[in-house]
Amino acid sequence: MKAVILTAGRGSRFSPVSEYVPKEMLPIGSQPILGAVIKEAYKSVDDVIVVTNPKKKPIIEYIKNHWKGDVKLVYQRKPKGHTNAICKARKYIQYQDFEVMLGDTILLDKRASWKLHDAHTHNEVNTVVGISEQKKDTNKYGVVEGKWNNTYYEIDNIKEKPHKAKTNLVLNGRYILNYRHLRMMMNNPDLHLTEVINHYNRKLIPVLGVKLDNFFDVGTPDRYYEALSFYNKMRYKI
Repeated sequence: MKAVILTAGRGSRFSPVSEYVPKEMLPIGSQPILGAVIKEAYKSVDDVIVVTNPKKKPIIEYIKNHWKGDVKLVYQRKPKGHTNAICKARKYIQYQDFEVMLGDTILLDKRASWKLHDAHTHNEVNTVVGISEQKKDTNKYGVVEGKWNNTYYEIDNIKEKPHKAKTNLVLNGRYILNYRHLRMMMNNPDLHLTEVINHYNRKLIPVLGVKLDNFFDVGTPDRYYEALSFYNKMRYKI
């Protein structure tokens, strides 16, 4: 399986810092956030593709200098959203199942990658998404609705940044998708990623939610500082 890591966004929530340093290159421990995400990916996949903007030179230099050709670079020249960015990596994905990871989210859970891929391997579903409990600001995330079935959450619907959320379970930037999703993205590159997932869910292709712990959306200063505090307090080793 391949993992596609998305890092092409403007980083407007972290402005003005992101005008000089991409948020994905901010440090967590002794490495940039992007490095932690790449290492997480390699626990379960064989190949990693990073989609970025050609203007984000620190990311490009980091990939070329520290990963020595192991990580492929693909460019999204205009910020047209996650679906468009995933389509840029289509020649590497082809007709396989693939993982999508947001480069500005980290999971300080050493078993996160294993949990996600184990659910995909041992359940008859084509779509698996990572979910986490969010105590506040649920209206800033994709919120999942459904019911628990033993270890997993059977998702009926995903609402993107709802005004009033029905649950406190949110998407945490980890998805396992398949070629059907990619085909729909190619035909509708302006759709939001959650719209693509919901579309196939309504066509009776089940979506399974896997609860992953210690999720931090480091796209904002507050959440980045929370991640650093947790990392230092728990002496977490990535």
